[in-house]
Amino acid sequence: MQRVCLGNVSWLHKTIVFAFILMSVLLTGCGKGKSSSNITANSGEAMISNKLAAIVATGDPVTREQLDSWYAEPPAGENAADIYGQAFAALTGDSGSPAFLAKNQNAIGLLLQAADRKACRYPIDLKMGFATALPHLQKIKMSAQLLNMAANDAIAKGRTDTAIRMIEANIRLARSLEDEPIIISRLVADASLALAHQPVEQLLCRGGLTDGQLVELSQASHEADELASFRRAVVGERAAIISGFQATTEEWQAMNVNEAMETNVPDLAAYKKTDTYYRDFNFALDAMNALVDRADKSYPEALTVTVVKPDAKYVLSKMLVPQMENALSRPAETAARLHIVQAALAVERYRLAHANALPSTLEELTPGLLSVAATDPFDGKPRRFKPQPGKGYTIYSIGRDKVDDGGKRQTTTKTGVTGDVTFTVTR
Repeated sequence: MQRVCLGNVSWLHKTIVFAFILMSVLLTGCGKGKSSSNITANSGEAMISNKLAAIVATGDPVTREQLDSWYAEPPAGENAADIYGQAFAALTGDSGSPAFLAKNQNAIGLLLQAADRKACRYPIDLKMGFATALPHLQKIKMSAQLLNMAANDAIAKGRTDTAIRMIEANIRLARSLEDEPIIISRLVADASLALAHQPVEQLLCRGGLTDGQLVELSQASHEADELASFRRAVVGERAAIISGFQATTEEWQAMNVNEAMETNVPDLAAYKKTDTYYRDFNFALDAMNALVDRADKSYPEALTVTVVKPDAKYVLSKMLVPQMENALSRPAETAARLHIVQAALAVERYRLAHANALPSTLEELTPGLLSVAATDPFDGKPRRFKPQPGKGYTIYSIGRDKVDDGGKRQTTTKTGVTGDVTFTVTR
């Protein structure tokens, strides 16, 4: 659905937010009933009504008003967004500047305060549909970079407890988006979480952590498991797409859709009287229902996709329905990274208890140090554990290319992402 506001841009996600995603859509397991090509205006309205009723029966939102209510407001005095808002307002300077850390000590203090609150609901109005502004996402990105810099600075100065506190605050910052039912918000959370875990690798390479410090980091990482589910974001996206199909021409024009999408929105009043409109709407519902179903499944089954392009005449589906093959791989990568970090922390606790000796396999760590022998989201096999020369090791997932590269660190090229999701301790 969306225009996403990273600054002054709002939430219409095709061209602006998912520019890297092609205009095809995910459609699998949803061919029940009449095919889209056989739907007429007479049959289409009843079919759409039935599908919407089925969604309502599950308790999921289908309107902008329901979506906004679904994103619940915490009790007074408990909303972390109140303090995050102050931190965001305090941010100054360019996050790419070496002076960014020094200039933003006040913002760091506020981010640490906000991290102490567990509930969060940012002040956005989802009743605005495509016009919903999301300015906090850019600020979260900057704040994650700031906390990452603060953690790395503390590590360089030997201030381990301070580094851990910054890592924990960054994990809480990512988690502040876990209830926000928008796909772009979830992807920002994933990116923030990746930044949060970078300094953990540096800490373990330096060594010297106590068992208590390792336990604290492990608990923080397990908290982030709440982000493993992608369903809430997909359900919210579906409700937004439904509202887009039901919007009037005037509502679309008020949202400056033509300019944002670099395309012409049809006269919806006339379009809604055609068979094509109902086929279009049916296609979008089937695609998003299939995606919600996929989000309910465990990895790696959730990553098995069939990609089908919408008919060229399906104007709204081509604009609103995202192709989610790439987007689905991102939460899977987040889950992989979390479980790898958790395994590495368990390995370090094992080393403390065994005169710095490494375990032969990760299975030796369960159930005492590692609560679950989690599998690789991308192929369902156990996480890979690869000892390195000396006392080092690499724990890795094969990553989104689904090729085991033996623990070679992931890289991004023009043709895509290659390599593995890795965590390497070199001491």
